[in-house]
Amino acid sequence: MAPVVFLTVAASDFLDGRVARYYGAESRAGRIFDHSADIAFILLTFGMYVGRGVAPWWVPASIALSFGVYVTDSLLRGRASGDVHLIGSRIGHLGGVMNYALIGVLVFNETAALHWIPDAALNVVFLLVPIYSGAAIVTRFLPTREPIARITRAPRG
Repeated sequence: MAPVVFLTVAASDFLDGRVARYYGAESRAGRIFDHSADIAFILLTFGMYVGRGVAPWWVPASIALSFGVYVTDSLLRGRASGDVHLIGSRIGHLGGVMNYALIGVLVFNETAALHWIPDAALNVVFLLVPIYSGAAIVTRFLPTREPIARITRAPRG
């Protein structure tokens, strides 16, 4: 059942923003809800794997820290400009995709008991989490050409 639940969550996360943009129904509230649902799913799932002894505690801690910096930085920059919104980054988005991918690996490898990736390889993958989470944090403090970089996509159609 876990693979079905994971694939459903991942597919809905992939499609919801695209559908909202296509129909011109995207909103700040929707984006906040989407990001809140993402981080809740990611942290709860990794927390479960930490509790089962499959993943180290610092995996969800790295993700939580990176997300906290993302939200805090967005709020501070938004207040400075008078336009409060979540300010995404390409590396942060990539990190989110990688978090989902790692959860998928754990769901199929551990929960579905396929064991197609050895523990040593999983440990190497776990080491990548604080690296890309840290990179997402560091890039927020690097000077940019634009004072506030927003990632937006035009609706298709």
